[in-house]
Amino acid sequence: METFKSPSPTSVTTPLDINNVGEIKLINDTEEPEFYSPTPPPEISRQLSSEAAKSPRNSGTRDLHAPELRWFFQDVKEKVAKSGTKPKWVAMLGYDSLQVELHYRRMQEQQTAGYKEDEVSRVTVRGGLYEVDLRDSMCYPVYWSAPPAKVLRGVWFIESTWEPLEDQRSIRIEEEHCRLFHGKSTQDWPVPEKKCAAILRVPFHNCHVEWYGPDDIFLYYDTTTSKITRSVGTFMGFSKMTASGFKLQRGYLEEANIYDRPPAITNLVLVVHGIGQKMAAGMIVKCCAQFRKQAQTMKTLHFPNVETKRVEFLPVAWRSELVLDGGVVDSITPRKVAGLRNMLNSSAMDVLYYTSPLFRKEVVDGVRQEMTRLYNLFTSRNPGFLSSNGTVSILAHSLGSVVIYDIITGWDPGFLYDIYKERDRK
Repeated sequence: METFKSPSPTSVTTPLDINNVGEIKLINDTEEPEFYSPTPPPEISRQLSSEAAKSPRNSGTRDLHAPELRWFFQDVKEKVAKSGTKPKWVAMLGYDSLQVELHYRRMQEQQTAGYKEDEVSRVTVRGGLYEVDLRDSMCYPVYWSAPPAKVLRGVWFIESTWEPLEDQRSIRIEEEHCRLFHGKSTQDWPVPEKKCAAILRVPFHNCHVEWYGPDDIFLYYDTTTSKITRSVGTFMGFSKMTASGFKLQRGYLEEANIYDRPPAITNLVLVVHGIGQKMAAGMIVKCCAQFRKQAQTMKTLHFPNVETKRVEFLPVAWRSELVLDGGVVDSITPRKVAGLRNMLNSSAMDVLYYTSPLFRKEVVDGVRQEMTRLYNLFTSRNPGFLSSNGTVSILAHSLGSVVIYDIITGWDPGFLYDIYKERDRK
């Protein structure tokens, strides 16, 4: 794995020259990067202070403050997608949730006032690797191509699991709850008895929600099993609430903390894949996610005091953008044993392409261009990385390591051919 110094800050828009390898730069663990600041942005602090002043927390049932809500993204894994099970909702970090919520409220104010939406609909989250587009409520990767993930504004939650309710249900429940109890204190309502009647019942698809007080809201599923459970429970003397209901909570388990965010990136690692990427599209992205997770685990175990440094892994998916033979090999592949032949075309053929004088330059240029694109995009989104002497490393595997080695050393088989040709002339 080669490590080299970052260029000067003036070369942000220039291509990454990996032929000019500098000395290895080790950052002192006691030295704090200049671009990392534990102080939250002034704009967010002002908005949170203004919001708290308008609606004190002890003012009874009121509109929720931004820290009390939590935004989620959908973790769609390959196994979950194939099995057809419901994807898991993952809570965003406190800083990310506050950023998204404040941009969401600003966009709502613009729409209410009839103003044209400005370009604040995209918010950077998840350590700078993703962007949330509030116009379609989707989370898009910044540095690689992949299907977007859904995002959800969590307002109402199932108390037992703290799983957020879907948008349509949550919005309706919030409207009805505020209509009933807005501005009223919870002390004005008695504790509901076992067999008390519901104040309000709102039906949904396959379920319904009932209110017994400002703090006693329950979700009931209308499936046959749930109905039987409720009937048996009430017959045995249990209340409907405890028999088969799921208590709902307004606001997340813990408030979003503006300091809950990862440190700035101090070490960037460009991960170059080998053969087979055409066959296993997206595998390099999963490998980078595993590297990211393992690096965080090692940091927590062995360097717990290093809180201002972070290593980030970005995938260099050079094969996915190359055309090479234009599909000629696939078109002439015999249909017999098609599975095995297609596997060979998508893996071992990469080696033949690189050793071929026709396609070698295209492979090298593809790796160069993808690394340059990632580096320029990263430095443009992280301007403090260069000024704080951030390091850039290259982690390559299989054929990728050969290509990187040849690029760094300047090796080209054509040079050897020219040498032998010159000798023959002599």
